Amino acid sequence: MINQSIHTLDLMQLLCGKINTIKGTVSQLLDYDIEVEDTASAHIKFENDANGMFFATNANFGNSSIELQVILENGKFTIKDNMLTRTDEQGNKVKIIEDAKMKNSKSYYGPSHSKLIAQFYESYCMITITSFMLKMHYHLLL
Repeated sequence: MINQSIHTLDLMQLLCGKINTIKGTVSQLLDYDIEVEDTASAHIKFENDANGMFFATNANFGNSSIELQVILENGKFTIKDNMLTRTDEQGNKVKIIEDAKMKNSKSYYGPSHSKLIAQFYESYCMITITSFMLKMHYHLLL
Protein backbone atom coordinates (compact mmCIF):
# COMPACT_ATOMS: atom_id res chain seq x y z
CA MET A 1 0.00 0.00 0.00
CA ILE A 2 2.83 2.45 0.75
CA ASN A 3 3.98 2.35 -2.87
CA GLN A 4 0.56 3.74 -3.84
CA SER A 5 0.27 6.46 -1.21
CA ILE A 6 3.84 7.67 -0.75
CA HIS A 7 3.35 10.39 -3.38
CA THR A 8 0.46 11.85 -1.39
CA LEU A 9 2.69 12.06 1.69
CA ASP A 10 5.37 13.71 -0.46
CA LEU A 11 2.84 16.31 -1.65
CA MET A 12 1.72 16.99 1.91
CA GLN A 13 5.30 17.70 2.95
CA LEU A 14 5.92 19.82 -0.14
CA LEU A 15 2.89 21.97 0.68
CA CYS A 16 3.16 22.08 4.47
CA GLY A 17 6.86 21.66 5.23
CA LYS A 18 8.65 19.39 7.65
CA ILE A 19 6.70 17.06 9.90
CA ASN A 20 6.91 17.72 13.62
CA THR A 21 4.84 14.79 14.91
CA ILE A 22 2.77 12.01 13.42
CA LYS A 23 0.33 9.63 15.08
CA GLY A 24 -1.36 6.93 13.09
CA THR A 25 -2.55 3.39 12.71
CA VAL A 26 -2.37 0.64 10.13
CA SER A 27 -4.82 -2.21 9.91
CA GLN A 28 -6.12 -5.02 7.78
CA LEU A 29 -9.77 -4.33 6.99
CA LEU A 30 -10.29 -7.06 4.41
CA ASP A 31 -10.32 -10.72 5.38
CA TYR A 32 -8.02 -12.47 2.94
CA ASP A 33 -5.13 -14.89 3.15
CA ILE A 34 -2.37 -12.28 3.02
CA GLU A 35 -0.99 -11.01 6.32
CA VAL A 36 -0.51 -7.40 5.30
CA GLU A 37 -2.12 -4.13 6.28
CA ASP A 38 -4.42 -2.62 3.68
CA THR A 39 -5.37 0.66 5.39
CA ALA A 40 -3.45 3.46 7.08
CA SER A 41 -4.55 6.69 8.72
CA ALA A 42 -2.59 9.39 10.50
CA HIS A 43 -2.77 12.83 12.06
CA ILE A 44 0.26 14.86 11.04
CA LYS A 45 1.44 18.02 12.82
CA PHE A 46 3.83 20.12 10.75
CA GLU A 47 6.54 22.43 12.09
CA ASN A 48 4.57 25.48 10.86
CA ASP A 49 1.61 24.40 13.08
CA ALA A 50 -0.44 23.16 10.10
CA ASN A 51 -2.43 19.97 10.72
CA GLY A 52 -2.85 17.17 8.22
CA MET A 53 -5.08 14.12 8.04
CA PHE A 54 -3.89 11.21 5.93
CA PHE A 55 -5.95 8.20 4.89
CA ALA A 56 -4.90 5.50 2.42
CA THR A 57 -6.38 2.12 1.60
CA ASN A 58 -6.30 -0.50 -1.07
CA ALA A 59 -9.36 -2.12 0.49
CA ASN A 60 -11.60 -0.03 -1.77
CA PHE A 61 -13.87 -1.89 -4.15
CA GLY A 62 -13.25 0.57 -7.00
CA ASN A 63 -10.45 2.62 -8.45
CA SER A 64 -10.94 5.97 -6.75
CA SER A 65 -8.82 8.98 -7.57
CA ILE A 66 -6.32 10.32 -5.09
CA GLU A 67 -7.65 13.41 -3.34
CA LEU A 68 -5.60 16.09 -1.62
CA GLN A 69 -7.15 19.16 -0.02
CA VAL A 70 -5.57 22.22 1.50
CA ILE A 71 -8.16 24.00 3.63
CA LEU A 72 -7.55 27.68 4.39
CA GLU A 73 -9.52 30.37 6.22
CA ASN A 74 -11.19 31.71 3.05
CA GLY A 75 -11.49 28.60 0.92
CA LYS A 76 -9.77 25.40 -0.12
CA PHE A 77 -7.69 23.91 -2.91
CA THR A 78 -8.41 20.36 -4.08
CA ILE A 79 -6.50 17.98 -6.32
CA LYS A 80 -8.79 15.19 -7.57
CA ASP A 81 -9.24 13.41 -10.89
CA ASN A 82 -6.10 15.10 -12.34
CA MET A 83 -7.59 18.54 -11.68
CA LEU A 84 -6.68 21.38 -9.31
CA THR A 85 -9.66 23.46 -8.17
CA ARG A 86 -10.21 26.33 -5.77
CA THR A 87 -13.41 26.63 -3.75
CA ASP A 88 -14.09 29.98 -2.08
CA GLU A 89 -15.91 30.50 1.21
CA GLN A 90 -19.28 30.81 -0.64
CA GLY A 91 -18.75 27.35 -2.18
CA ASN A 92 -17.93 28.57 -5.70
CA LYS A 93 -15.59 26.07 -7.37
CA VAL A 94 -13.15 27.16 -10.09
CA LYS A 95 -10.89 24.86 -12.11
CA ILE A 96 -7.31 26.16 -12.04
CA ILE A 97 -5.61 23.52 -14.18
CA GLU A 98 -6.15 19.98 -15.40
CA ASP A 99 -3.43 17.45 -16.15
CA ALA A 100 -3.50 15.21 -19.21
CA LYS A 101 -4.88 11.72 -18.68
CA MET A 102 -3.17 8.53 -19.77
CA LYS A 103 -4.98 6.33 -22.25
CA ASN A 104 -5.56 2.65 -21.47
CA SER A 105 -4.67 3.08 -17.81
CA LYS A 106 -6.11 4.26 -14.55
CA SER A 107 -6.64 7.92 -15.32
CA TYR A 108 -5.58 9.12 -11.87
CA TYR A 109 -2.04 7.84 -12.43
CA GLY A 110 -1.46 10.81 -14.71
CA PRO A 111 1.18 11.11 -17.39
CA SER A 112 4.04 12.13 -15.08
CA HIS A 113 5.93 8.82 -15.14
CA SER A 114 5.98 8.82 -18.94
CA LYS A 115 7.18 12.45 -18.97
CA LEU A 116 9.94 11.74 -16.45
CA ILE A 117 11.15 8.66 -18.33
CA ALA A 118 11.19 10.62 -21.61
CA GLN A 119 13.15 13.46 -19.95
CA PHE A 120 15.65 10.95 -18.57
CA TYR A 121 16.29 9.39 -21.98
CA GLU A 122 16.50 12.80 -23.67
CA SER A 123 19.05 13.94 -21.06
CA TYR A 124 21.01 10.71 -21.34
CA CYS A 125 21.09 10.96 -25.13
CA MET A 126 22.26 14.57 -24.96
CA ILE A 127 25.03 13.70 -22.50
CA THR A 128 26.11 10.75 -24.66
CA ILE A 129 26.13 12.82 -27.85
CA THR A 130 27.97 15.71 -26.17
CA SER A 131 30.56 13.32 -24.72
CA PHE A 132 31.05 11.69 -28.12
CA MET A 133 31.42 15.09 -29.84
CA LEU A 134 33.99 16.24 -27.27
CA LYS A 135 36.00 13.06 -27.71
CA MET A 136 35.92 13.44 -31.50
CA HIS A 137 36.99 17.08 -31.23
CA TYR A 138 39.81 16.14 -28.86
CA HIS A 139 41.07 13.39 -31.22
CA LEU A 140 40.94 15.78 -34.19
CA LEU A 141 43.12 18.24 -32.29
CA LEU A 142 45.79 15.59 -31.67
